[in-house]
Amino acid sequence: MKIQVRILTLLILIVCNVCSGCLKPFFPPCPSDWGQRNVTANSIEITWAGVGKISGYRIYRDGNVVAELPRDATSYVDKNLKSKTMYLYKVKPYTGDHESEDCGVTGIITL
Repeated sequence: MKIQVRILTLLILIVCNVCSGCLKPFFPPCPSDWGQRNVTANSIEITWAGVGKISGYRIYRDGNVVAELPRDATSYVDKNLKSKTMYLYKVKPYTGDHESEDCGVTGIITL
């Protein structure tokens, strides 16, 4: 019995190496309906529609991660910003070590 299990395991590994797609990581989809809401002189709130089975969201401002949020989050308020300044935001869902592909960037200007 142990030999059969080892042979089966070996066959699975061989097949996966041949097709090289058996163990592809899951990259979550980009959130939809995301944009700005409640912009002031020193804060910006961004919102989005939830994605589903993910670990959480990473919020990027100007290319840097500014927050990691739980999977049920659908908004983020970025505070202590400079007035009359444009900030570039991305909302990227992640699962484990895998983030969604490029979800686009939106520019928002504080008042």
